[in-house]
Amino acid sequence: LIGTLLAAVILACSWASYRAVRASALDVGRERLQNLTQQLSGLLQQSANNVSTKTATVANDITIRAFVKSPQTGPRAEAQQLLQQFVAPQDQNSIRTELWSADGGLLLVTPESDTTPLSDLSAEFKQSAAEPFKTIGTIRKVKDTIGFPAVAAIKTEDGKVAGYLVRWRKLAASADTRQQMTKLLGTSATLYFGNQTDDV
Repeated sequence: LIGTLLAAVILACSWASYRAVRASALDVGRERLQNLTQQLSGLLQQSANNVSTKTATVANDITIRAFVKSPQTGPRAEAQQLLQQFVAPQDQNSIRTELWSADGGLLLVTPESDTTPLSDLSAEFKQSAAEPFKTIGTIRKVKDTIGFPAVAAIKTEDGKVAGYLVRWRKLAASADTRQQMTKLLGTSATLYFGNQTDDV
């Protein structure tokens, strides 16, 4: 009887200790996950802002403006040369770069291997037509990879939208970013990316 009583007390104490430790571990894990999510969000936001700002800067270069204003007689070679900074090997994650007119006509593609539109950009053009005149588009399948568009409006001197600069980029992390993520998440974590619409 005493042995049974002791066993019952030990089991009850062990179960209570297990539940207390489990609850504590879950609380710590949940808090760490929230902190990691905030840090990772800040990291990705900073990266997206850098891409978006650089795209907007080039979009409003005088050479790009002149070409979009007059595609037939504008400085095509100079515009292509300016866009070279956005293609490989300068940008390893680049898929291609495009110049579009304000009415949705594809004016220039770099590199010029294929001029077929990669995807419908009407939503991104609509977002870029208003402040802050730039946006990062949704993740989608682009050819044989997963990528996203960085879109910036090309504005005239009087502030009207004359066209759009689109940079198609692979959804891939640089070596520095991978190292930062490994420090944050560890080596055995799996990270998933998706759109708010759950389509990718």
